[in-house]
Amino acid sequence: MHQQVVVGTNTSMGEVRSICARHRLSFPIVLMDEAGQASEPSCLIPLTLGAEWVLVGGDMAQLPPTILSENARKVLGFNSQSGGSQYGRFSELGVREFSLTLQYRMHPHIREFPSATFYGGRLREDPAAPPDTNVPQPRKHDGRCAFRWPSELLGGNVGSGGGGGGGPPPPPYPVAFLDVGYGEERQRDSTIYNVDEASLALQLLLAMAADPSVESVVVLTPYNGQVQYLHERLDKARPVISPLRGGGDGDGGGGPGSPKPLHIAVHTVDGFQ
Repeated sequence: MHQQVVVGTNTSMGEVRSICARHRLSFPIVLMDEAGQASEPSCLIPLTLGAEWVLVGGDMAQLPPTILSENARKVLGFNSQSGGSQYGRFSELGVREFSLTLQYRMHPHIREFPSATFYGGRLREDPAAPPDTNVPQPRKHDGRCAFRWPSELLGGNVGSGGGGGGGPPPPPYPVAFLDVGYGEERQRDSTIYNVDEASLALQLLLAMAADPSVESVVVLTPYNGQVQYLHERLDKARPVISPLRGGGDGDGGGGPGSPKPLHIAVHTVDGFQ
């Protein structure tokens, strides 16, 4: 017995309607992903394909649907509790919700902020699969620290939370803000890039590459132009990064026991999501 499974965007399901009519097909089970970011009219399209059971996944604490028309915003209640989304509409009507509270992505101390600010403190780690809490120790070519984590500067240890000086350890938050007090954005076609910020990112990548415990790094930026520029700079820097990982020609990876090649990904914030 064959089961029909169709995967597509909400609006593309409109094209499926004619196929369903021609072959007398229906889809009694509809699964909507990211329904908190989809407008209510777009979500109605797949519901016309014979839906009997609807599973809606979404997060009202994330970005709402993109609705440019002011009239549509008013009609759909963009500024109301629903935010103009189908998920929000179901929530307003009292449809029962089930919250997923286990997270597998973030260091526990980074998780504290979104959990307390957006989720009422409900997020926690799965004890059966705790996230890696080891924090990289970036080094320069001569072995000196590339930068100090804020907790270290206060006498604590980011990796273990241990303190120094006899007092209680500071909160071991593995977050560092590095201010680029110079440079400016430049125009490239219809987007933007920043040479000095890209240079700082590359310096940090070199420092991360010197720590064999770091296996992957992602660089995020708001602009497509910066992504393109970083890729250009990375192509030139790989012969420098590779020897730090035990490789010799830019592909990384030496003999047995040598550090693994460093996987570097560069994306826009939206693209990475």
